[in-house]
Amino acid sequence: MKTLRERCASEDVNFALANFLDDFRRSPSYDYIKDSVLDLDNLSEVEKATFAAVVDAMCSECHVKRPDWIFDPSTYLDKPHFTMNAKGGLRVVLLKESPRWFRSRNLFVTANCLARV
Repeated sequence: MKTLRERCASEDVNFALANFLDDFRRSPSYDYIKDSVLDLDNLSEVEKATFAAVVDAMCSECHVKRPDWIFDPSTYLDKPHFTMNAKGGLRVVLLKESPRWFRSRNLFVTANCLARV
């Protein structure tokens, strides 16, 4: 299996996230996440914050040590970012249901954002 860094460097961001979630849940290991993605030029600030939030959540779910890079100040956004380009009432929903790992980074997502089918 590829590490998160390898996935982010070589795959579309959405595929990298989905494949990482599947692989990590199947076989949780610090080795997949220990290398930072923060220096990758192909990721935006929002994407880097999102990956940090996902890794934080997955480590909590799977009881794996958190890598230091997820606590880098660059993984916390200065301005709120709402998924789905949310406006109005949808923003209120995202503010209420966004998991803590995302909310702490000023990212507002659906409660089931880490669910896979």
